[in-house]
Order: sequence, then C-alpha cells, then structure tokens
Amino acid sequence: MKKLILILFLFTGVSHGQSIINSYAHAVVGGGGGAVPVLESQAQSSFTSVATIAATAPSGIVDDNVLYACLTIDSGSDHTIVAPTGWTRETGLDNQANGNETAWFSKTAASESGTYTFSWTGSESGQITIFRVSGSDTSDHFGTIGTKVNGTSTSGADDDMAGVTSVEDNTLVISYLTTDRGYTFSGNETINGGTGWTMVNQIEGWGGSGGVSFALLEKDMASSGSSGVATIGDFDSAKDFNTQAFTIKSN
Repeated sequence: MKKLILILFLFTGVSHGQSIINSYAHAVVGGGGGAVPVLESQAQSSFTSVATIAATAPSGIVDDNVLYACLTIDSGSDHTIVAPTGWTRETGLDNQANGNETAWFSKTAASESGTYTFSWTGSESGQITIFRVSGSDTSDHFGTIGTKVNGTSTSGADDDMAGVTSVEDNTLVISYLTTDRGYTFSGNETINGGTGWTMVNQIEGWGGSGGVSFALLEKDMASSGSSGVATIGDFDSAKDFNTQAFTIKSN
C-alpha cells in the first residue's frame, strides 16, 4: 500500500499571515527492498504574535499517506503545544540556546485537504511548512533520529547542518537548521557543499529582530551509512543556531 508523508514546520517571526504552496519532486533512487521515499509537495504558512495557526495542507494528499509536521516558535521558554486530532509528536529541539522551540509531528492520512490548526501557550511569531512524501513506512514514520546540535556560528563563515547515519537502505534524509532573531545569510542562504543535498525550502530574516531564519534540506540514500553534511552560509554575523537530521524509511 502506498503511503504519503506530510511534514509541517512552524517558524517564528513574521509580520503578517502568509501561505505558500509548492509542488516538489526529486528523482527516485533504486535499491534493494524498495525505493527511496519521494517528497511530493509542500505548503508554508507564516504569522506574527498569535497563539494558533491554521496551517495550509499541501496539494495531492491521498489515502494511506503519512503526514509530517514541524513547528518552530521564536521564544526562549517551553510551550504546551496542542496538535490537531491524529497528529503525534515525535522529536524536536525544546527551548534551545537560540531561543526557539521546534517540534515535529506526524500522522497517517486519508485523502484530505484544507488546514490543520495547531495552538500553543502565549502569543508568538512563527512559520509552518507542511510536506507530503510517498512510498514511506506507514507504521514507523521516523527511522534514525540524529543528534540535536546547537551552537554559535562565526561571522562570515559556513556552518554544517546536521547529518545522520542510516541503518537501512532506501531512506529519505531530512535536515533542518533554525537561527534566532531573523538573521540573514550572505548569498541568500546558499548551500555551499554536501554531495546529494537539495534545498526544499528556506526563509531568511522572517519577522526582523523578533523572527527566525530557517533552511530545510533533503537527500536520497539508496544504501545505509552516513549521509554526510551540507554547509549553509555565510552567516552575516555570529548567531546561535539549532540543527538536526532524521531518516524516513521506505515502505
């Protein structure tokens, strides 16, 4: 049975509500025991100083897909996050050094569309990206979850986004990075290295001094082993950042 994964990312620091819907696809890499899951489409919603967001669903969701959601709130304190019915919290970076909180959720979907409403304590700024993936494991939504990394970048230097070591063949690797206070990257957040990585979406300096910058990458891995890392830069000044990676298994 074919399954689809939807990923939702909430990013803080925007001055008004906004939704962007994109179709997205990459080549499927062959391998024993199935094919690498495929990221098919995504939708991104941004907002400022609210306690709830009705996140737009990506297009093309069908029966027996899996949905992923990633929420990031620009705040230095932990929040109680209430997800829509059917979503389960999996991992994330809580109240990290850079002052924002990230939470990943997932669900197995039917044919559906519209919005998904998430809420939290306090009034915060944020961005949500939802995307769907076909050909993934319908019962175990996350494979290997990599180490959470937070640190401080060097002004004008590249920084590595997190990688992960997959224990299985035919996985889709997701890596993301967030920074606090809406900093910009010189070169428009270019990926400066890392074989096989593709930028899924990015948002730079959203919401100004009260916002967050964000980058999301994916990579196909037909064989188990290390994904390696991608570098993103250059940061325009020293800033705190969080990054983590995980794998999505084939069905």
